[in-house]
Amino acid sequence: METSQNADKGEKSKELSNKEKSKKAEELFQKYLNTLNIPFYYIDQSIEKISKEMRIENIRRPDYIVHTKNFVYYIDVKYRTKQPFGPKNETRFYLNQDEINELNNFQIKLNSNVWVAFTDNTETPDFFFAPISKIYEFYLFIQNEIKNNHSDMFEYFTFCYICIPDTLLYNRFSFENGFYNEPIISFPNIEVNYHIDNMINVFKAESWKYFKK
Repeated sequence: METSQNADKGEKSKELSNKEKSKKAEELFQKYLNTLNIPFYYIDQSIEKISKEMRIENIRRPDYIVHTKNFVYYIDVKYRTKQPFGPKNETRFYLNQDEINELNNFQIKLNSNVWVAFTDNTETPDFFFAPISKIYEFYLFIQNEIKNNHSDMFEYFTFCYICIPDTLLYNRFSFENGFYNEPIISFPNIEVNYHIDNMINVFKAESWKYFKK
């Protein structure tokens, strides 16, 4: 019994923290780009290396500037453990609403081409990509549907993360072609229903805290 408990503790100690997983994802992304002979450089993320104007405007810096034959991309790398979605046991990458808004601010206000590279793997360079413009469009779609149909609980939507549909993801990237295999984009009702259920759960939790007071 003692041996088993010690083994469990050892396994837990080996598990990477979220910060370590993010760092590992960035290292794997560099390996991914180097394997494809795609030139890039890293953007310093330290707080003292960002302008006052960018902080005021809530602009989030992506992690990398990546050059291809025809375009320059700003790419933010995200390690994410996929979240369950819908009745078919689907799993999805996700972003917080602040991340979406701040990366979109970078794209709009600095006239840049911003993408997000997602991975749930800390062992091999396996990435999926989505343009922040399409993620933001999807985010607004969910937001507007909830605002129109659940205005009484709309404030709780800010607590919910956004699950990214697979139809927004690309799995090919090259120096010659940039991102390709563009998917067909559609937003079925299941998207709204999932985020409504998420928001209602937050609403119930907040209401219960208020009731206990």
